[in-house]
This record gives sequence, structure tokens and C-alpha cells, in this order.
Amino acid sequence: MLGAIIGDIAGSRFEFNNIHTKDFEFFHPDCQITDDSAMTIALMAAILEGDMQNEMSFKKTVIDCYKRFWTLYPQGGYGLGFSEWLESDNPQPYHSYGNGACMRISPAAVLDEGVRERVAKWATEVSHNHPISLAWVNLFVTAVSMVKDIPADDGKQYLRNMLQYTLSDEHSAEFYVNGIAKVHPGVFDETVQGTVPIAIKAVLEAEDFEDTVRTAISYGGDSDTIAAIAGAIAESVFGIPQSIKRACLRYIPVTMVSTVAKFHRRYPNFS
Repeated sequence: MLGAIIGDIAGSRFEFNNIHTKDFEFFHPDCQITDDSAMTIALMAAILEGDMQNEMSFKKTVIDCYKRFWTLYPQGGYGLGFSEWLESDNPQPYHSYGNGACMRISPAAVLDEGVRERVAKWATEVSHNHPISLAWVNLFVTAVSMVKDIPADDGKQYLRNMLQYTLSDEHSAEFYVNGIAKVHPGVFDETVQGTVPIAIKAVLEAEDFEDTVRTAISYGGDSDTIAAIAGAIAESVFGIPQSIKRACLRYIPVTMVSTVAKFHRRYPNFS
């Protein structure tokens, strides 16, 4: 989805040079896509190309697409563990609960209920197969889907409620987020459970899509990934202005633009 890509682009220049204000040039010459966008687009390709009814076949397509788009954009700043996974001739899941699980998964939210959850799970399990990753991925794609096409205030209330409940009794100490009080912006936390709540917080505090991305970036920490996850949610809550959609395209490599265009033609309700 474009919301994740836009958040990634706008936040890219602040990942290791945090800015704690919303007053900055949104699309700057120094902006670029990172691994967040490359892998989001890779999942778009997998959804377009893969058999979403067959687990083994779809997982193979996902792996092939992740590796293919990595070769198209190897300079994306991929994490060490995921880089080793991409470089492997036989990549295996490595029990990760890094925020990469959610930064790439938003395209699954366009799918129908049932297919959505299955595809998100399969696309995550190929690498980030820790129960924490799987729980937050399911929560995230469900949220992005559920807040689409309802009033923004209702969407925000849904997100507030979502932050209050225990995702798993078995892992309650690890999964539980006690509302906004346990969200700590400014900490460079690359875990999924340390990133998604902060991204949701940005949506709750914002007035529109652009304000969401600016707010997410102003928190500091892993700015591009927080903004990518917040941008995906904000796309569903607020929509994206056409001017921002058009402007972001010049930052997407030509080798990837056709995939984005095909995906949005296939799923126009999230365009």
C-alpha cells in the first residue's frame, strides 16, 4: 500500500538522524525508499503472482519475491538477520520478532477476510516466525482492513480499543500493551511490539494522513519504519491526498513502479 511506502520515504532521512518536530520538508531530495518499501512492494508482487490457496506454493513465491526485490534494491538498509536470510540459498525462518514483520505486511490488508489472515501469516512465517511477530501482524492487518471506509473518529476508537486487550493469554506478559501509557516514543526499538503501538499512537494524535506521518517521524527512534506502519494505518483511516500520491512516485525505482501500479489496479479500493 502507498501509505507504508510514503511513510518510509518521508522518514528515511531521519532514521539515524532523528528530528523531534513535525516542521520539516515532507519530500526532500535526500529522501529515498528503504528496505521497508522494497519488501512491501515485494509482497505486492507475491500477492499478484502467487497461489494464495496453497501454503507451500505461496511461501515459495513470497521468498522468491523478497529475494528478487532485494536484488533490485540491495542498498535499502536491511537488518543483519534479514540480510543473512536474503543471502541464503535456502532461507529458513529465524524466530525473529523484529519490526520488519509489520513494515512489509500492509498489502495483505486488501484481501478478503480469511484470505487476509492466511496470507499475512504465511508471508511472515518464512522469516519472522516468532509468536510475537505473528500476533502483531494479524492485529495490524486486521486493523488496517477494519478502519477502511468508516468515519475517522470511529476508526480511531477501534484502534484505541485494540490497544487495550491481551493478544494471547499464553504470552500475556509479552503481548500486552496497556494502552498508550506503555508507548515510549524516542527509543530506537526495532521489535514489532515496540514499534506498532507507537505507530498507532501517531494515528490517534493526528488530524489527517500527512499529519500522521509527520507525527510518527517526530517521535524519533526507528523513524522510517514507524512512519511506514503508521502510514499504512493512516491510509485506511484518512485516505491519502492525490498530491502526495503523485509526489511519492518519483522516489520509487522504475523497476518497482509497475508492480505498485498493477497492485493498485487489482485492488482499487485501497488506491
